[in-house]
Amino acid sequence: MLNLTAMGLQVSEIERVGSLSVEAFRRTYYKTKTPVVIEGGASSWTRRWSFDWLDEKYGSQEIAFSTDPVGAEKVGRVRLRDYLRSLDATEAYGDQLEASDFHRISDYYEVPAYVPMPRQLTVALWVGPSGTIAHFHKDYYYQIPFLRNENCFVQICGKKQFVLVPPAYDDCMCTASSDSTNVKSEILLNAWDRATHPRLAEARMMQTVVGPGDILYLPRDHWHYVTSLEKSISLSFWWYPENLVDKLMTYRAQLEAGRDPGLPEITAQDIEDFGGMDKVMHACSMLPPGFRQMLTAAVGMAR
Repeated sequence: MLNLTAMGLQVSEIERVGSLSVEAFRRTYYKTKTPVVIEGGASSWTRRWSFDWLDEKYGSQEIAFSTDPVGAEKVGRVRLRDYLRSLDATEAYGDQLEASDFHRISDYYEVPAYVPMPRQLTVALWVGPSGTIAHFHKDYYYQIPFLRNENCFVQICGKKQFVLVPPAYDDCMCTASSDSTNVKSEILLNAWDRATHPRLAEARMMQTVVGPGDILYLPRDHWHYVTSLEKSISLSFWWYPENLVDKLMTYRAQLEAGRDPGLPEITAQDIEDFGGMDKVMHACSMLPPGFRQMLTAAVGMAR
């Protein structure tokens, strides 16, 4: 586990609460984009999970794995059962597995009450060995800043250390290449060299360790660095807060499912809530061509 203070970095602990109402969450944390850990907030269902249970329920399913849990191309496929049984001797990571690929797995988890529903929700399953590191990154879709998702991260088995950096310190983070799902930093925190990346010392970081049943609210646009302190199972619940973006991503999901959803019903209120027509049209210009044409047409109907 990294000792950031000993490394000469500024760090504070993410607030931890024993219980939290939805109203208090929205007022105190969600509205201000402040991370928080709800200790045991998901323990009513996570206690039913285990590595043996996952093996029994889904062991015959084939999964993709990588050697880099952040945005790397998958480098192989293996039966989940064989992967689980190799966790004590592998560096491979079963990262960002689509929960929807696991038959009726939604019967065995509960969406955190802090996620506003209905929303186009993406649920990702993470399974990996102790020592896995996800280096600093942000979760963007198509490298597009306005497609930033909120995340309620649920730790099911094992423990992970999270280090977060707010977007106010973007200039300290040395943004590197990015792919279709995230934006990365050049900085390897576990091998940080002050001479190479001196401005990291200016960033005010936040850290915590999450264990079984804990929920971490990870606000959009925050850099995060994650270390698996033990072999672990986790779920991410990602959503987009603006109605316009939610409708766009719902449209995408329907297309990928082979359905023809027609144009999404964008309203004048959706446009206003997003920040006005100028901001919407700027967002349109950042989308891939197919999405750009669709959103431009849908917005035109809302005028």
